[in-house]
Amino acid sequence: MVVMGIFFSSMGIFCGCCDVCLVIGNILFILGFCLTFGLKFSIQFFMQRQNFKGTVSFGAGFYFITIGWPIFGVILEAYGFIILFSFFWPALAVFPEKIPILGWVFRQPFVRLFFDTYQGKRCQCDSGILSNAWEL
Repeated sequence: MVVMGIFFSSMGIFCGCCDVCLVIGNILFILGFCLTFGLKFSIQFFMQRQNFKGTVSFGAGFYFITIGWPIFGVILEAYGFIILFSFFWPALAVFPEKIPILGWVFRQPFVRLFFDTYQGKRCQCDSGILSNAWEL
C-alpha cells in the first residue's frame, strides 16, 4: 500500500497536481504505513514531540489538497515528510554508495559532509521505540 500511495502521489504531481490522485496517494500511504508498522507504533510515531511539526504540516498539506489548493498542499506535505522521516536519511545514505557508478558521487566529501551533518540527530527517541534502530 505504501508503494501504491507513492505511485498515486507521483502520478498526481506529474499530472499537474491532480487532486484525486494526490488524495488517494496520501490515504494509501498512511494506511500502508499503519499496516506495515502497526497502529500503536504509528500513533506513537506521529504523536512524538519531535515529530509534531512534521505531523501538523503533513496533515495541513492533506487538508489543503482536499479543499482544492494542491500546489500549496504538496509543498506542505513534502516539508512534513522530510521532517517526519529525517531519522531515516543516514541509513538511506549507505545504500547509494553500494551502486557502482552512483556510489562514486555519494562518496565525495561534500556529499558525505551533508549526510554526516544529519547522522544521529533523529535516531534517539524519547519513548525508546526507535532508539538506535536506524543508526549505522
